[in-house]
Amino acid sequence: MTIPEAVQLVLQAAAIGSGGEIFLLDMGRPVNILDLAYQMIRLAGYEPEKDIPVSIVGPRPGEKLYEKLYADYEKVEPTSFEKILVVRSNTRPLDELTRAVDEIKMICEKEDKVNLAEFLKRLIPEYAMRRND
Repeated sequence: MTIPEAVQLVLQAAAIGSGGEIFLLDMGRPVNILDLAYQMIRLAGYEPEKDIPVSIVGPRPGEKLYEKLYADYEKVEPTSFEKILVVRSNTRPLDELTRAVDEIKMICEKEDKVNLAEFLKRLIPEYAMRRND
C-alpha cells in the first residue's frame, strides 16, 4: 500500500465509518517479490542478473512471508467504495470484557497457567497457547 493509498483509505473510512469498524484496502492479487525486483530493474533501464545481480537472502527476523489481516472467524464485506472492505467481527460488550480482564488478573496473580489457558480457551475459542508458555 502506498502512502497516498493509505491516506485515501483513512479519509474514506472516516467518511463511511460509524465507529469501531476495521477497514481494508483491496490491493488486488499478491505480487511475487522476485518478479517485482526484476521489473523494477528493467524499468530503471538495466538487465536483471546481467547489470544488477538479485540475491535471495530469505526473511529477516520479524518478517513474514504472508500478512494475515483478519481472523478466520471474521467476515470481510464490500463497502460502497469499490476497493474498500470492512471486517465484521463478533464484538463483546465493554462490561463483559472488563470482567474478563479482572478474572485474568486474578488468575495471573495466582500464577496458575493451567487455569489461565482454560479461561482463555473459553473466552477466545480460537486461542492456542504456545508449548513453551
